[in-house]
Amino acid sequence: MQTDGKIKKRYAILIVEDDPVTAHLMKKVLQEQYMIHHATYGHEALKLLHKYEFDLILMDIDLDDVRGEEYLDGFDVIERIRQESEFDTMKVIAITNNPREALIRDFIDAGFNDYVKKPVSPQQIMDLVEHALHLA
Repeated sequence: MQTDGKIKKRYAILIVEDDPVTAHLMKKVLQEQYMIHHATYGHEALKLLHKYEFDLILMDIDLDDVRGEEYLDGFDVIERIRQESEFDTMKVIAITNNPREALIRDFIDAGFNDYVKKPVSPQQIMDLVEHALHLA
């Protein structure tokens, strides 16, 4: 991608979301400006994280269970991400249906950089990503 003769970095974002409607909305909003990968489950997210380089992760907290694999919700995934030194500065934003006050503190304590409550509008998604990547 070039702008005025200069190469502009195309940021890579991993969306970890098991709800197909929310995942589709986020991909549709972001895919023109960012490289997007999508994982439906926690284990899938961890595999993609080791395969590609990402600048940001948007992670649902309440992920569905996967038969045959250990269940990982968003808190389990962020814990595993933060245990690996190569990902300790990775920007990860929690996406939740239930941001009770105590839970908000839990997001920060767990290692999330920020959070957003569902449902999210296209403008909220774009603003959140631009802020996280220091583009706004």
